[in-house]
Amino acid sequence: MAKIVKNSGRKEAFDAKKVKASIRKAAADAGLTEARTRKVVAAVYKDVSSAFRKEDEVDSSDLRACILADLDSIAPSVSKAWRKFDRRYKC
Repeated sequence: MAKIVKNSGRKEAFDAKKVKASIRKAAADAGLTEARTRKVVAAVYKDVSSAFRKEDEVDSSDLRACILADLDSIAPSVSKAWRKFDRRYKC
């Protein structure tokens, strides 16, 4: 998988656990059941890993946009929870 380019320019290895944990947190905030959460995480992770499989580097903002676009179509309540979190903690 690609290296993730953070906003600061720093690069780090793609970490599937971080992506899945972020989706799980938003799903919990949205009130999804564990079974539905597992399905959403699996579907979004599959799409994201497929989208960036051939890339050497991916901007973190592009990764976020891809995740949220998938969540918008698969589980809108989860994307809403993610965006609410973003607004709450953005400086």
